[in-house]
Amino acid sequence: MRGGGENMIPLYQRIAHFSGSQMGEDDLLLSLEDQQRLLTTDCWVLEKVDGIAVAVGRTGRRRLEWSFRPPWHGALGGELERALDLYMSQRMDALRALLTPGMTLYGEWCWHRLFVEYTSLPDLFICYGLNRVDGVPLPLEEMQERCRRVGLTPSQPLWRGSIGELTRLQEWVGKSNMGTQRMEGLIVEQTQPVEGEVYCGKWVEKGYQKVVAEGMTGEKNLLRDDVAGALMIGEKRL
Repeated sequence: MRGGGENMIPLYQRIAHFSGSQMGEDDLLLSLEDQQRLLTTDCWVLEKVDGIAVAVGRTGRRRLEWSFRPPWHGALGGELERALDLYMSQRMDALRALLTPGMTLYGEWCWHRLFVEYTSLPDLFICYGLNRVDGVPLPLEEMQERCRRVGLTPSQPLWRGSIGELTRLQEWVGKSNMGTQRMEGLIVEQTQPVEGEVYCGKWVEKGYQKVVAEGMTGEKNLLRDDVAGALMIGEKRL
């Protein structure tokens, strides 16, 4: 009932970039057709959180597995995985209440700092996706409701509507809601995903620097004052 089940848990789809977004060598670019659809349909716009992606799955009647993507395995001499294991082990009841066998929860692990410094996180793990047993993602509002019901923290949208022009994404990137630095970027997600279609894309801010596992410093982000006293890693209250 701990990490290490990466072969059993389906990873979250890689999110492709809008044209003009800062891209890495192996990143994906949305087709012009997909970009146009996302810009002209009803969508949520969310802050792209600079965390480490985690997948959590219920792989049996009571068994839970969670994992980072392989490049993060063993980071900081294993400290990263130990902290995640402790956090998740304290939330087993919530995860079992949320997930039926075959469902997958996706979120960002935010305690260990990457490039963007956060000084007022609402939680160390922020949920952004919940897939049904058949792999189809639930709409954002349903994911939020289910996560809140069991005491987990979902991502919060900044805006909803039809974006229209691509330039609006660049205009909306500003100071993070969870600190004083600029956001990594934005996520655009359709309010009603259509099975078989690309339903989300991302815009990454110019100047953002991607941090890999070997480049981590071990520095920690900070929680909001109103939640810091209630969260623990093992026996350490934050």
